[in-house]
Amino acid sequence: MGDYLFNASDTATIVPEEQQEAYVKNYMTSVPGLLAAQRGEAVYTPKQVYVLTDSYTFSAAFHYAFFLWKMGTTVVGTPSSQAPNTFMEQTEFVLPRTGLQGSISNAIQVLLPGQDRRAKTFYPDYMPTYADRQATGFDRQAEVLLLLKRIKETGQQPE
Repeated sequence: MGDYLFNASDTATIVPEEQQEAYVKNYMTSVPGLLAAQRGEAVYTPKQVYVLTDSYTFSAAFHYAFFLWKMGTTVVGTPSSQAPNTFMEQTEFVLPRTGLQGSISNAIQVLLPGQDRRAKTFYPDYMPTYADRQATGFDRQAEVLLLLKRIKETGQQPE
């Protein structure tokens, strides 16, 4: 927990031990003693992690998917509604004469270099095709069914 910091240059920086301890000390948890006792060691270290995304993946869910992808997970599904590089946060306003309401972005999020294929659309590593969806009878859980089928066929079993 708190081992890495990421930046737009696509590199991870290892956080100094003192800073990790400060993260853990101030982390919101119901079991701070158990978290501190881990001393930065992982509780669970699977060989392969899959993250499912769809068009409803945005905000905190997008950030979890994105940073897990940066740490080596395989993203499966359809592109999220949020781009890695996008305008964020809004300031609302009302024009005094007309009463017209609007908003303007007041921040920008840049998670990937601008020329990166995924900078504007966070494409999953594995996106089911029309034929894939048709093979499941257009099941609402097509991504999960196809991922399980793919894992079985390729032998990439998660732990």
